[in-house]
Amino acid sequence: APRARPLRGEQLLFQAELKLALDTHEVIHGFKRGGGAQILIWGDPDPVMGGDRLMLESTLEHEPHLGQTDWFTVRIPVSVPATATRMNVGFVHQANGVMQVRNPGLYRCAP
Repeated sequence: APRARPLRGEQLLFQAELKLALDTHEVIHGFKRGGGAQILIWGDPDPVMGGDRLMLESTLEHEPHLGQTDWFTVRIPVSVPATATRMNVGFVHQANGVMQVRNPGLYRCAP
């Protein structure tokens, strides 16, 4: 996981190529169903009270995230909050089947 403090205020792009063969047949959980990219950023919004809180979540906010696909590119732009303390960047698989990933990258974007 990348360190969040040095990236505060930065514009980032998380990008990867995905190939899906996923379905939700008899999947019975409370999470969003599918497979794909995820970014989670925690921060300290109140320095007086303290404590990390989830400030940004992007989970499967791209199409497609289910079904049978050929290779396609997912791009998720994100602005790192000024109070960010930690972040996770990766992938989730919350369905039946197979998800393939190639060429993942996290890039700083020029202002």
